[in-house]
Amino acid sequence: MRVLSFIQVLTVILLILSGMLKRYVNLPVDFTLLTFIIALLASFLNKPSISSKVLNVLLWIIPFSIFYLITMVYSPSNTYSLLKAGKLLMSILSLFIVTIIFSKKNSFIYFRAIFKIVYVALVTILTFLFVTGQFSTFFITGDLLLAPDYLSISTFLATSLFLYLKDRGFFINTVKILSLLAILLLGGRGPFVITVILLLIYFAKMLIRGSFIRNLIIYFIVIAGLFILSVELSLHERTFERLASLIEDPTDSYLNPRYPMWVFAWESFLEKPIFGHGLGSFGLYYLNVDMRAYPHNLILEILFEAGVIGLILAIIFGGRVSKYLKINNIALELKLILFFFLLDFMKSNSIEDLRVFLIWIGIILMSNISTEECVNHTAKEKLESI
Repeated sequence: MRVLSFIQVLTVILLILSGMLKRYVNLPVDFTLLTFIIALLASFLNKPSISSKVLNVLLWIIPFSIFYLITMVYSPSNTYSLLKAGKLLMSILSLFIVTIIFSKKNSFIYFRAIFKIVYVALVTILTFLFVTGQFSTFFITGDLLLAPDYLSISTFLATSLFLYLKDRGFFINTVKILSLLAILLLGGRGPFVITVILLLIYFAKMLIRGSFIRNLIIYFIVIAGLFILSVELSLHERTFERLASLIEDPTDSYLNPRYPMWVFAWESFLEKPIFGHGLGSFGLYYLNVDMRAYPHNLILEILFEAGVIGLILAIIFGGRVSKYLKINNIALELKLILFFFLLDFMKSNSIEDLRVFLIWIGIILMSNISTEECVNHTAKEKLESI
């Protein structure tokens, strides 16, 4: 039974990593689709036992999904809308798959253990590339398909950092500090700024509570030292140049190509504010091509494609998730992961990229249930042995 749970959790981790790994895996079938099918089959090995309080949260994503798919009826997109609809369905199903798999005892514990191994391995690889002078691999300006996806790597590092934020020990603290430096050097503006903001909020809360002040001081000293080192070695240029482009003039279409997309999406939404322009239609309206294109802001994308109705349905689901997190005292570190994704979707990614975000929602919703079942089972065994 433990081996089965271990394998099931491993399929979920592969599904999380599939987007980052797919360019390194040469298969006749899409690697994300393959890992999704494997995770789906693995979920059938469990008897669905999602608690009613979690199910009451999950069901609220269905009205949003149904309405969003209905917008295909009036969407001018004939090709891309089908692809986007398929990816949206896969994302929604991934949420339910994860909750089924994580309904088993110890699932979240297994997840943290396996995920930590992957986290440490990736940080080790990045450190090796940096020490050997191969870090420029991430900055290929030619064929982007040959370059590692620095944004997905930064996202993985940030979510891992938050997941193990409360873990203590010299080794894991070193890994977390190195991962923070890697996010800085990779040059992703969004992941770096969002991570720093959320860490400051977390540290402020911990200081108010009077928790591990000594550790916080050590963190700041080490991070400041690494930052100074990066400046001295001119390792910061890519990141600082990209950040400066936003500070200088965020409305400049050359420095910030997202800005004209935001303006266009908002003005187009005002033309059809109730129902929007339809699923996958942004490319046709903005570029006159039926292709993947989006305004790089989740709210604007929903407003553009599904109007006010779509946004209201999305907010209702988000509100149910938020209420669950508050009522069930979900750890702050886990909440930070969801905040990270939410903020990141305000400047990157599309509706069709919701898969990893929804997977994390499912994992976090089930985190305390899996742990509670583990604790209750252990307590029951102790009572029976008396």
